[in-house]
Amino acid sequence: MAHRHSSGLIGSPGEQIGPVTAVPLDVCTQRTAKVFLIVTDLGLLAYWTLTTIGVISVGTGDVLLAWNWSFLPLDLFAVTAGLTWSLLPTGHRWSAPLFLCALTLTFSAGLLAVSFFALWGTWALSWWLVNLWLMLMPVGLLLTPKLFCRGTASP
Repeated sequence: MAHRHSSGLIGSPGEQIGPVTAVPLDVCTQRTAKVFLIVTDLGLLAYWTLTTIGVISVGTGDVLLAWNWSFLPLDLFAVTAGLTWSLLPTGHRWSAPLFLCALTLTFSAGLLAVSFFALWGTWALSWWLVNLWLMLMPVGLLLTPKLFCRGTASP
């Protein structure tokens, strides 16, 4: 039978469970990740602002417009998670889960858009590049955390 540990996590009696601390980031890696996420999140906010005022459009078809607007909640959750994570102090207990959440939501937005473009047969380079960025940037941050921090000392 599961019970609640003093840490607030649920597990079996006697089971050793610690807090969620996946994706430990050193100072340089965290700084790099913050820059990538902030730039990406501000880019998403700029995109939705420009879309709202009619400067950018995915097209004129009802299905295409509805599809595009269906991404607004996903993008806003990704932006909220990413910007909130970037404001948390290093080592905060919500840092790792929020970081993973932001990366997952961002990846999902890019993957869904790329999948749609492939199925729809749309090959506009500007749309592909932006959405490949949304899809691959989170993977890069997880798989190559020290890519931009070689030769730097971290405290």
